[in-house]
Amino acid sequence: MSFRLYVRRGCPACLEASRWLEKNGLNEATVIIDAANDPVINAGLKAYGDKVPLLVSYIPEQGKPGKIVPGFQPKEYERLAALYRQVTQVEGFEVVSGVVVKPRAPGKT
Repeated sequence: MSFRLYVRRGCPACLEASRWLEKNGLNEATVIIDAANDPVINAGLKAYGDKVPLLVSYIPEQGKPGKIVPGFQPKEYERLAALYRQVTQVEGFEVVSGVVVKPRAPGKT
């Protein structure tokens, strides 16, 4: 998947974020993970101010492997959605099970 969305049950912003992703056609590229009772996920959320939802993008940009967006930030979600659409339309890249991948060069194993 190109995105992971960490949420907590009963969180209005989490519901809004998941609906935004669905409305904008990114539900197939996103895994939604409930942080309930998972100490590892909750420790990671605390490292980002305990703000949920926490969107993790796995789309490389500007030499970095991805981006972490704490809280529901519609403008940043839109920017990442546009980047996802752009990358998936670039020749040589494809989407496999919602993950943006670049196929191996011909003749390489």
